[in-house]
Amino acid sequence: MSTKTKKAPAKKTSTTKPRWSLGLFRNASGKLVTVYVTTEGVVMPYEKKRLNGNKILHYGVYSGMKYSQARKRLLADSGLKDELVEANRKAVAKKAKATK
Repeated sequence: MSTKTKKAPAKKTSTTKPRWSLGLFRNASGKLVTVYVTTEGVVMPYEKKRLNGNKILHYGVYSGMKYSQARKRLLADSGLKDELVEANRKAVAKKAKATK
């Protein structure tokens, strides 16, 4: 009688780190929006509808971090801030008055 035991399958560990190629553009209200780009800064085909002819203002490639961290770092590296359009400023001011 044989008492051989089967070996448990080896656990697969992933050593790949997430890599994010992100770009920034301004939408109609002046807010900065993040889109996926290639490493050369060209917008991915499925993101072109969101751009509506706008240009990428800044792009970067980040690895070894979460998406939210990569986006935060992209905003910091770009030095850009949201610029509200006049119509949007009025809406924001009205909302601020309503909450007071």
